[in-house]
Amino acid sequence: MRYTLDIREHDKGRWRATVLEMPGVTATGDNPDQAGAKVQARILHRLADDVERGKVTGLVSVTFAAMA
Repeated sequence: MRYTLDIREHDKGRWRATVLEMPGVTATGDNPDQAGAKVQARILHRLADDVERGKVTGLVSVTFAAMA
């Protein structure tokens, strides 16, 4: 699975990261790295929940790519 992160300055020094493939999954941080790390953790939590519920089967490989 490949997830594209859109990280942009949101509000006076705050940054917001969104996941293009998962509408509604966002995170904010004091800098781009922090926002990106937080949103990656949210993706992994959601993916773990999906695996536990049987929505995802087989081996899972996850790749994160930041928009340029």
